[in-house]
This record gives sequence, C-alpha cells and structure tokens, in this order.
Amino acid sequence: MNHKNSFVFGKMISSDPHMQDIFQIATQVAASNIPVLITGESGTGKGVLAQAIHEVSSRQSRAFVAENCAAVAENLLESELFGHISGAFTGAAKDRPGLLQQAHKGSVFLDEIGEMSLAMQAKLLRVLETKKVRPVGSETWQSSDFRLICATHRDLKEMISKNTFREDLFYRVRVVEIKIPPLRARPEDIILLFRHFLEQKSGNQKYDVSISAIQCLSNYHWPGNIRQLEHEVEKIIALKNDGNLIFPKDLSLDIAEKIDYSDSFELPLKKAIQSFEYQYIQKVIQTTRGNKSQAAGLLGISRRSLYNKLKEGKIFSSALPT
Repeated sequence: MNHKNSFVFGKMISSDPHMQDIFQIATQVAASNIPVLITGESGTGKGVLAQAIHEVSSRQSRAFVAENCAAVAENLLESELFGHISGAFTGAAKDRPGLLQQAHKGSVFLDEIGEMSLAMQAKLLRVLETKKVRPVGSETWQSSDFRLICATHRDLKEMISKNTFREDLFYRVRVVEIKIPPLRARPEDIILLFRHFLEQKSGNQKYDVSISAIQCLSNYHWPGNIRQLEHEVEKIIALKNDGNLIFPKDLSLDIAEKIDYSDSFELPLKKAIQSFEYQYIQKVIQTTRGNKSQAAGLLGISRRSLYNKLKEGKIFSSALPT
C-alpha cells in the first residue's frame, strides 16, 4: 500500500496530523524506561501502540507480555501478575513465574488497569515502588526489571474522586499519558485504514471501493473504532462473491446508509450523475478539512483532475434553474 501521505509507527498507520504528534511522543517515550498510560475509547489501538513502543525501545529483544485486567478474575489476577509457588492454592502443582517476572528486562502491558480492584492496586503499587515481586504463597521477594505500559478507556481521575482508583498508583503509572483520539475524530483515516485492511487481509484478491461505499464509510460514526472497521473488512472478504468492487450492499446495514439522489430526479441522467459527482467531491473535501491533495487521493484521481472537476461543477451548478 502507498503510504506517501501517511505516517507509520509500528503496525499503526494514519494520515491525521494529531496522530503524527502521538507517534512522535511515543518514539521519544520509547527511548526511556518511564511508565506510560495510554488512554482512549475501546478499539482505538491502545494495545497496538503499546507493542510499538516496546518494539522501538532498547528492550525490543526481550519479552513483551500483556494482560487484560478486565478479563481475569480478581482471585487469579495476582497469580497471573506475580506468579505462585507450588501448593499456594488448589491446582498450583508447581512454581510458576508471573508476567512481571517473565518480563524481566522487557515490557509489561496492563490493559484496562481501571478494572483492577483496590486491593490489587495496592499490591501493584508496592511492586512499582520496590521493583520486587512476591509470588503467591511465597515469603521471598524477587527482583524484576520491567518497563510498565498501561491502558484504560475509563476516566481514572473521576475514579479517584469516587475512591475506586488509588491516586498514588495513578501518578506512578501516568508519568506520560498518550491519548488516542476516536476514529470519528480523524475522518481522513477511515478510508485509509479500510483500504489498508483490505490489502492486508485479502491475499491475492485485489479489491477496490466504490464512491458510494466510500461515502457510507465516511459518514458512519464507528463507535467500535478501528477494531470495528477491521472486523467489517474481514466480514466483507468472507462474504463477497460477486467481483472485487465493494458497494454499499456489501457493508453492514448500519453502515450502508442510503445516498440521497432526490435533488437530481428532474435532471437528465448525465446531468444527475454530474450533479452527484460535484456534491460528492465537495463532501470528500469537507472530510479532509479542505486538503485537496488528500481529497484527490481518496477519490483516486490526480490533483489536476480534481481542480478540473471542481471548475466544471461550479459552471454546471450556476447553469441550473433556481
């Protein structure tokens, strides 16, 4: 895929200037060992960013281990993170190192840290203060040199005010905060990522996207963010059996909004098509916030062709009866 007008960081790609700033901060942070807190809505790529930070850091050759704190029962999370010794509890047949020991000289990613109980928060805080881990059932502390990266979709400051998140832990894990904006706040990335996932997942099959499908994708608000967009691409590839051009009918029903042609019903077909084309070009330019180079890229035409079509559209519009 041509990334000429986009920015790349690890497996992340974007054409949004705010994301370029985020990639720059992440690159600088990766050069240090300070804890990072990544915030943003679910599906925005917090875990992908965490791994990218590890992969450009000096710890890249060592382990990157991850745990979703919301996906592990509270009574098991301590053992997952800190490990346990044989006989510590029913089923503990042998000693097992936790993720913090496995990440010695590497990085630990704790996703959804806002779901961690206050009791576990206190234990994690002690580990961060001492850089020592005590496995469940053991009386011995073990040293571990790991880099901590956390993420959450929750407002930790609000949780502090409600006494559901420790303020001292907050300042331990949030030395640097990186907030990823939702996909709807970076509309220029929608088609870029859609095409990127198409290319990445389609194998030898080459797909293209119709103008009407582009309009549907651009108008949709993507509550599930990039994860939802990726799953939409996977669904299309799995179900499409009528060629390689994607139309609105190939999209999920809530994404495939109908395009309104009502203003063109009294025009001859050729002029109706010209009217829709001009209106659609204007919509794409709005989506790119006036950046005509990006608009031309989304439309699949040259910048000169875009200017010619805009000029023709203005002449056409001024000739219509009022």
